[in-house]
Amino acid sequence: MRRVATMTVGLAYLVAVGCGGGDDGTVSAQPGGTGATSSTVSRTEVGEGYSPVSAVDAHAAIGDDASRIREALAQAKSGAVDWAAVRRHWQEGGASKKGDGSTRTLAALVPAADVVRSVEEAIDGAGSSTGASDTVRAQRVDKGITVILARKVVDELSAAEGKVGDGKLDRQSGAPHNVDEAWAFLIAKGQGPAATAEKRAVDFNRQGKVLEPILAGLASAQQAAIAGDRTALADSARSVREGLDYVFYLATQKYLGSDNEAGRAEGAAFYLGISPRVGQASSQADVAITSAFATGDADAGRRALHDPAVLSALAVDDQERVDRP
Repeated sequence: MRRVATMTVGLAYLVAVGCGGGDDGTVSAQPGGTGATSSTVSRTEVGEGYSPVSAVDAHAAIGDDASRIREALAQAKSGAVDWAAVRRHWQEGGASKKGDGSTRTLAALVPAADVVRSVEEAIDGAGSSTGASDTVRAQRVDKGITVILARKVVDELSAAEGKVGDGKLDRQSGAPHNVDEAWAFLIAKGQGPAATAEKRAVDFNRQGKVLEPILAGLASAQQAAIAGDRTALADSARSVREGLDYVFYLATQKYLGSDNEAGRAEGAAFYLGISPRVGQASSQADVAITSAFATGDADAGRRALHDPAVLSALAVDDQERVDRP
């Protein structure tokens, strides 16, 4: 069992900025920030559990783009979404600047063709979202952003491993910086996967057992990167990835039981976070889970999700398995 928190984590940062995109069939948003960057990240913003050793405010600022998108998506509850505005923030961004002055965007954040396609079809009302309501499309975009940010966390940890292998250990530009970036995308100013982790912990009465181990894994990864210990870094990175998988496992389980189309769309979008590993473990299970979100056959979806091969691939043991929210 590898998702046991090794430290107590105070989530002052999440409390300060809110919890990002709403679940349960709705989309909410905190007001977008200015996208300004600073040279340090203050201890009071970070809280306990993880302290960056490099400047990653610009990376976390991608959360402001996510927030602006979610502000637009929230209109689905009472009227029509301004999809042109959603596409602009998705494709052009503006809040998160790279070191060379160019703009970091959600659309190009990671090479994730499956998720990007789902989000862009939802924005355009095309492909899989042809004829879908604004509410359904909004959920696909909102939760797709969460999956993309989670994949970016994993990508940054992989980059850190590569830099350790090359002996690049400088805290401001080497492997430790990449681990800090992973943390920044996890939090994303309250708009990242960390917020979803907290919500799923409450849903399944697993407080202290969902987000906290991910942060503990990142803290261990940072120390390994500083020390140049590639083996320890790889172990910590795997723990973080498995922790993120657990978040999407919980979200999949929750929304398989939704009795409305928007809720099932929400769950199907979250499921993209683990579908590659589920498919590798059992293509039949992957098809069954995807079909369950389309048909509403929750029992069939849950049987597939709890296929022993799937649980093994997701590193979900008997103590971590859940049956109902």
